[in-house]
Amino acid sequence: MAHKAGKRIDGSALESIMHDVLQGMQDFTSETCISGNAASMEILAVERAEQPAANSAKVIRFPGQANK
Repeated sequence: MAHKAGKRIDGSALESIMHDVLQGMQDFTSETCISGNAASMEILAVERAEQPAANSAKVIRFPGQANK
């Protein structure tokens, strides 16, 4: 499909395309997951929690903003 510069798809045509894409994603997901078993899980590893970081933050000023 050729694309012409300056042409935009909007309104009901865009809505229709978006609907088709979302429907395709839903169909793909359903077909891919149909044989999955969400009722069982396997624990791969148990690890000790890391020490929490100190409560601190570095403030980065954005250019053009007044210092507050």
